Amino acid sequence: MNYTNKYPGWKVHQVINNEIVFTKNNLIIVCDSSFKIKYKRKIRVGLPIRFVFVFPIISKILRKEIFELKKFNDGFAGFFAGYFFYVSDKSFFKYSNFKGNRALRLLYDVINNRLLFGEYFSNGNKNNLKRDEVKIFQFDSSLKMTSPYKFNKNVVRHIHNILLNRFNNKYIVLTGDNDCESKIIEFDFNFKHSKVLGSNNQIFRAVDLICQKNEYIVASDTEKVQNVIYNLDQNKKTSHFTTVEGSVFFIKKYPKFYLSTTALEPSLINQQEYVFLYASLDGKRWITLKKFKKSIYPLKLSKIFRYPSIELIDITDSNFGYIPLYMRNIRKYNDGTYFYKESDILNRILNN
Repeated sequence: MNYTNKYPGWKVHQVINNEIVFTKNNLIIVCDSSFKIKYKRKIRVGLPIRFVFVFPIISKILRKEIFELKKFNDGFAGFFAGYFFYVSDKSFFKYSNFKGNRALRLLYDVINNRLLFGEYFSNGNKNNLKRDEVKIFQFDSSLKMTSPYKFNKNVVRHIHNILLNRFNNKYIVLTGDNDCESKIIEFDFNFKHSKVLGSNNQIFRAVDLICQKNEYIVASDTEKVQNVIYNLDQNKKTSHFTTVEGSVFFIKKYPKFYLSTTALEPSLINQQEYVFLYASLDGKRWITLKKFKKSIYPLKLSKIFRYPSIELIDITDSNFGYIPLYMRNIRKYNDGTYFYKESDILNRILNN
């Protein structure tokens, strides 16, 4: 399985409406489906940050990059340098009144045309249950930021993700980190009614999952026990467990298969030297598609230099034909985006 196109230094965020959305430092780049650049726009930054961009290793350590970029209305929204932003040809919106440097994930709710994210911050340490309240934020088409919901003090440490389940018009909120704080919760669109689908166990500590018609495919993200991919139904029943080598940050459904990737988050449990790419045809049986050796940085320094990982994105265009992987701290790969043919991945799965 070899890549066909590579973009060192470029981070892919979306493939949507026959366009590929990238960023590089503070630059937004949009290409058409044949990889030709059609749009560029910079997020304005001061001289100190421009100086940091000259040295990629410093930029990596200081997290000076655009996170979670999404096309929204006639512009783009995401996180940069500790604030949420929205930029278009007509306006620029900036908001920083939330805890933490950024949200771990940003949801574009296509049904209600709004963006949602949850606060992600240290909130004490993993053994300290004296937690501050944790809020969910909403940014709507009128360019207004509000908070429709908050977890009270000592309920959760932080929010990992908010997802949209289009099968039942519900939000799925994933929280962490201790057993009692690790939850998978369904909310209605107004955050008035909720249903806890899983809690009080590290298998419910997740950063990402896949919404199916009658169930969820969940991948755990923990450094305390062996990580797993499994199925969770509306009756809170779990099944089809597959053990995986490392914390799972990304799990996605593509037109012809499912993919999931691990990250090297060092702990007594996670001591491996490889980042794994897993695949499945049905979301129940998972195989190791490929493993990638981590970079030369020692694992104990990976929190500084960033965890070795492979990021996956959602692709809304079923006829795109490629699967982009964003490699970070992977040996023989510069940090950047690498495109693999969908047909090559499918053949590798079928022949495994």
